[in-house]
This record gives sequence, structure tokens and C-alpha cells, in this order.
Amino acid sequence: RMDYPQAQLLAPRGQPASPLPCWGRPWLLSQIAAKDLDRFIQDHLKPNPQFQKQVSKAIDVILGCLRENCVYKASRVSKGGSFGRGTDLRGGCDAELVIFLNCFHDYKDQRARRTEILNEMQAQLETCWQDPDSGLSLRFPDQTVTRALQLQLVSTALESWMDVTLLPVFDAVGQLCSGAKPAPHVYSALLKSGCQGSEHATCFSELRRDFVNTRPTKLKSLILLVKHWYPCAALPPVYALELLTIFAWEQGCGKESFKMAEGLKTVLELVQQHQQLCVYWTVNYSFEDPDSRTHLLGQLQKKRPLVLDPADPTWNVGQGSWELLAQEAAALGTQACLRSREGVSVQPWNVMVRGGVPGVADAVGPPPPVAFPCWCNVFSCWEHTLQRVSDVGHKRPRQLCDAVLSPAFCVGPGKSFLQQEPYSAPSPTLSSFPHPPFPCKHRPQLIYAQESPPRALLLGNPT
Repeated sequence: RMDYPQAQLLAPRGQPASPLPCWGRPWLLSQIAAKDLDRFIQDHLKPNPQFQKQVSKAIDVILGCLRENCVYKASRVSKGGSFGRGTDLRGGCDAELVIFLNCFHDYKDQRARRTEILNEMQAQLETCWQDPDSGLSLRFPDQTVTRALQLQLVSTALESWMDVTLLPVFDAVGQLCSGAKPAPHVYSALLKSGCQGSEHATCFSELRRDFVNTRPTKLKSLILLVKHWYPCAALPPVYALELLTIFAWEQGCGKESFKMAEGLKTVLELVQQHQQLCVYWTVNYSFEDPDSRTHLLGQLQKKRPLVLDPADPTWNVGQGSWELLAQEAAALGTQACLRSREGVSVQPWNVMVRGGVPGVADAVGPPPPVAFPCWCNVFSCWEHTLQRVSDVGHKRPRQLCDAVLSPAFCVGPGKSFLQQEPYSAPSPTLSSFPHPPFPCKHRPQLIYAQESPPRALLLGNPT
């Protein structure tokens, strides 16, 4: 976790170590009244504007130093992390400076030359760094990440700090116009590179940043509130909570104006149902490309919780221990911050995966149900299903209905979709089963959300 300092940091080489003060959380969320949450976020959680200006100036100095002195030249630089996404907390946050280098022509170049490039960058920064502001210092912590150079910008006067990570990467996506999707071959090349999950996630940092940064201001305020609550422990990445908050808002609200307590309550309930979470977005990758389709179907068979990064389909952000997080969520759900003036518990938004309904979703609103007729088996209602899905606005019914009827989604009597053990099949397509895979009474229910563009699919057992 990168939201609050936990360990002693090191000064530049040759200088004594200097402990960083732990400013921590001065306010307990449980003691804030529900009606005061918006003011609490504004007064105590949003970052200090003065510190942000200092950091922006310092980042420009760092990049200028590398541009003028480093032998490895960059085609461009992207600013990511919570600082780039606009979800940085007051006191402490993180920024990623993703440097797309001309000398990298593929993913293999990254692996082979990363160490020497990082050493060169650190040497240049230690030599040419000049503090652009008297209240801001640059520190080098222990380098615990092999694929990055870790720095820290600290302002003791403002009681704020920022973890800065320099990431030299291969430009896998290229520079896209606003709102454009990467070409399908981009993800095909990623999946064929033999990478481990999330190994090359930084190559897609711009897509990740744009996915969050374009959200309404109040939604990002809700993300700050969730991150402030997020306890310090061996838990899923805090980025998983950002995505879960966006999912809750898309599915249960979708409006720029909403009650903060309702949004927080919804996220807490989703955390408590982590064993059912299966969330992905198709804003960048989709089922249309055969390689992506095969990979996504494989991901959807994996153990829950599954929260796929919207930029990198190989990264399950939801990995980690959710049990302690669920306990903390249950405890906060009974506190004053989630009760009305009359002491009545705040009601969460109507999110489809809530209440034990298993689902696979990628951005939904209140959906109209589309169910198989009770008198036919799955395959005999194929055309009916295509028509019903098309009726609610889906532009690509064939691909997603293929996914629905694949072995990945087949369940047996008495089992819900998320309780079913993963089915192992060499080719998860409609033709894999010559006969209906389960009795008529155990058919799944297909629910689709009308959206522009439509991007959601929920699967559940009607029972």
C-alpha cells in the first residue's frame, strides 16, 4: 500500500538515513455524520494545492534532467499513479512517470536492458538534482521493485509526501486519440509474449489513467473516501478499491450528483461479497479478437474475486486476502457515517451482484431481464436470445452469446455460476457441446444492461 508511509526511507547515497514522519489519519471516518461526508472530503482528504504545485514543478525538473543527461532517449512520458488519475489523498500518494524509450522495440528489450537503464537514471538524478522549492526534498528509498526506480518527494512543512516511480517501458500501444481503443493486435502481441500476469501492465498506464481520470469529480471524491477508509494490512491493492468504486457507481447510480453515504455503503457491501465478485470492462479489449476472447474466457473461469484491470487483461487486480477487508467493511457499516439523522441505516445502491446474485459485469445500470423461455433448452433458444439481447441495444450479440454458452459458463444442478468449479476444455466455444450441457430447469438467466455503448453482461441462476 502506498497511501501512508510505513517505513524509514534512505537519503541519497553517502548521506545518513532520515526517518519520514508518519502523519497518519487524524480523523476517524466512523465518527463523521453521513450529512458531513462531502465537507469532510473537501476539508481533509483532497490534496493540498500548494503541495501539488510543488510536486508538478519537481517532476518537470526530474524529467528535464533525464531528457538532457540520460543516454537513453524517450519518445514521450506519461504521468500515472493516483496523482495522474486524480485520486491522490492529502498527506501521501503515488505518481508513476512512465517513460517510453526509443531503444525498446518489444517486450523482450524491456527485460534485457531494464537494469542498466535504471542504474543510469538514478546516477543522473543524484548528480543533477536541484531542489526547485526550498520545502521539497528528493529521497531514494530502498529499491524493492526490480522493474522501476523509486523516489520520494517530501515536504515536511506541508506534512505531505509522494512516492514517485520511474518506469522505462516499451511503447506497446502508441499515442492514441482521445477515446480511441488500441488496435486488436496490441493485445494479441501481449498475450503471445509469454508474460506473467501484470508483468507489462505499465505499458498500458495511459489507458488506465484515462479510464479513471475522465470520471465525474464527485465519483473521484467517493474514491478518496474509500481509500481513506482502506486499512493498512496485507490486502488487495488499493487500486482494486478504486475500480470497485467505479463499478458500484456505474451499476447503481451513474449520476454526477449522489449521496456520498449511499455510495460508500454500496462499496462496503461489495467488499463483503468478495467471493462473488467478477468484474471486467471492455472499453479497451473485447471478445471480438480471437486471442483476447480465448484469454478472457480463461480468466472468467478463475477463482473469485476477479477484478480485471480495464487496460491490461492479464492483471487480476483483485488478487489478495479480502477477509480482513470484509470484516472492516462490516464494522464500518453500523457506524454514524452510514446512518441518517434519525439513526436509520443508509440504503446502498441497487447493484446487481449484491445480495448473492452471481455475476460477470463490466459497467452496468439497472438492466432489463432477458431470460430463456422455460420450455426450451439452451441451444433451441439461441435465436430467441440473440434477438432479445439485440432488443436492449447490444451491438455485438453473437460474440457475447458465444461466451454465454461456452463451457466457461455451464453449471450443473444445484450450483450457481460462481460456485461451479472451472471447466477444463481445449476450445471453449459453442460447438464444444453437441448436447445441452444441463437440464432445462437449471438454465442460466441472461441479464443485459442497456447502455451507450452497451458494455455489460450479468449471468445468474434464476433459483
